[in-house]
Amino acid sequence: MRRKLKLIITTIVFFTMQIVSHAATYPFRPYSESGRHLNINISLRYKTEVFGDPFGRADLPDKGFLEDKENGWMTNEKGIRGEYAYLGYNYKDYPITNDRYFQGYDKRGNVFTQNYNNVEWQEIPNAWESWREISQNPILLNYMLTTNFYDEDHVTAGKTDTGLNLLKLFKIPEGSTDYSEIFRKAWVLTTPDTGSAHIRLRYNDTNWNTIRIPAIPTIKCIMTAEADKKAIETGKTESVTVKIDTSHSYWVMADQESKNISVRRYWAGTSPDKVESEVVTTQDNVCYITLHNVSPNTMIYVWSSVTSHEIETLGFNGTDEAVATLFVGEISSSGAMVSGNRGRDEQFTSPETQVIIKADPRGNERFDVSQGIPSGEPLYVNILASEYLYRLGVRQVTGSVTDTVTVYHPDEEGNIVESQESFTRSYSYYEITSLEVYAIKSATIVNEALPGGKITFTPSAAYKRPNVEFVDIADHVSTGSSSYATTYDTTPEGIRAAAASSLPTLTVKNDILKINGKVIMSEHGFYSERLKPELTNSDALFQSGLRIPPEVLNQTYATTGTITYERVYSVNPRGAQEMTFPLEGNPVSVHTPVYIDISISDEDAYNQKPNPNEEISGLVLARPFTVSLS
Repeated sequence: MRRKLKLIITTIVFFTMQIVSHAATYPFRPYSESGRHLNINISLRYKTEVFGDPFGRADLPDKGFLEDKENGWMTNEKGIRGEYAYLGYNYKDYPITNDRYFQGYDKRGNVFTQNYNNVEWQEIPNAWESWREISQNPILLNYMLTTNFYDEDHVTAGKTDTGLNLLKLFKIPEGSTDYSEIFRKAWVLTTPDTGSAHIRLRYNDTNWNTIRIPAIPTIKCIMTAEADKKAIETGKTESVTVKIDTSHSYWVMADQESKNISVRRYWAGTSPDKVESEVVTTQDNVCYITLHNVSPNTMIYVWSSVTSHEIETLGFNGTDEAVATLFVGEISSSGAMVSGNRGRDEQFTSPETQVIIKADPRGNERFDVSQGIPSGEPLYVNILASEYLYRLGVRQVTGSVTDTVTVYHPDEEGNIVESQESFTRSYSYYEITSLEVYAIKSATIVNEALPGGKITFTPSAAYKRPNVEFVDIADHVSTGSSSYATTYDTTPEGIRAAAASSLPTLTVKNDILKINGKVIMSEHGFYSERLKPELTNSDALFQSGLRIPPEVLNQTYATTGTITYERVYSVNPRGAQEMTFPLEGNPVSVHTPVYIDISISDEDAYNQKPNPNEEISGLVLARPFTVSLS
């Protein structure tokens, strides 16, 4: 089978940069497929992912262990320094051959000539399968075929690269996309995305050789952060300035490490959700961000990223991010730290109400009831009241967690050693201890101008009954699993910075409470000001067409009444099932106009006018007359 792939030949060029070391940390996995533990010491020393312990082989001289008291990186069971034939196992649990193992000291740098003359590479049964996934990734394949490799058997003795890559080693014609010979004869034991790639080759029937391709270009964001205030006085808010330092960040290409970062980005806020418009973009190692109106017991979330354009031009990911949390605690007016658990009650148990009685129709009233409205005319009654009432008990919990990070790093002699770095981080969260929510059950309005003297309401479909969403968080504080860090930095500050960037994420969550869609308490904030309910819709408690009975006398009638709320949601309730409150509304003046017929007796027999008006009653002086009212 012949497989042809399009290959983009990329030349890796080193731009002007500060070279600070010759290795970097890698994304090692903790276990192999069969469950073998990662051997962090061997992995770091040999710059590749290795599981299990190094070992030899019974049929090799000295059972596959070469004593090398001066340059050996391993020790055998007797404590003697040297090199085993195998580093351990790869992720697929195949043995990884050790390129530093020889059957004699004189072999290092003396097995192969500059161009591997007179060497016939032979097929390896496992080789083709090891390229299967790599061949589906053009960028990774291109990197492995075109990057110069290292070889302890070569005349360079592994001190520099050989000046050759796989294409040149197997004499693949320039422009050819037929890599089948490489796929058949080069067994990839470890890939360059988890450290250096170790590739096993076989020659002269029984001999084997291992070559190493440096890890793919990677970038690491190492961040430290600190706030200029540790605590804020109770009841006050202050500005807090956060110092974010990414000076220990680096990127690696072809075993060379650089701290020349193209772009650095910084952000800090009191919510875990980063706001892109607030991100500061700069090339500075250190950034100061000031947050205003910070309250006591506030968690500050910090984020940064670093980018290498050099890595991005090769098609690899050139950006890495880091996150951290800072806690600003609370101090009393005397300056003492406030800690521990404190209860807090929030309640709204007396509704805001408004009762309106006016002449129909609403919005186009025919009479002003404060001046007078005749009996027989219709009225409407409208009650506006708080949509719900509540009683909320909250407990604020403060505390701290301490995490210890194991940092693997070289000592002065290049041996991999470990240091323990401990960090204590404080936190605060709110949990709901009691909750009662009340909805409107009914209301009654009393006014003698109403039919029967009163009217009773139950909320209509327009009433928005309180919809309560409550989540009782079981685990308020979590820090993830224990962590380790790797670095080739040997300075105390560099080691601690690497540990800080490898801290497990501290996650702190409040209980969650929403009422009618309003977030009262989220995982990350308590917004007590949002608890105050809105007034009901104008149609929720409304009746019209209420005619004033004709027998109602002319006078002003007062408006009173009651409104009752019932509990519809509770967690550890403390109050009554129902609560009733008085209502007052505007008075109604009933004024029905009165008219009568009047007649006066006619003394027409004594009327001496020559032409009396028959339509007018005639009155005679000194004679009695009668006034009739009907």
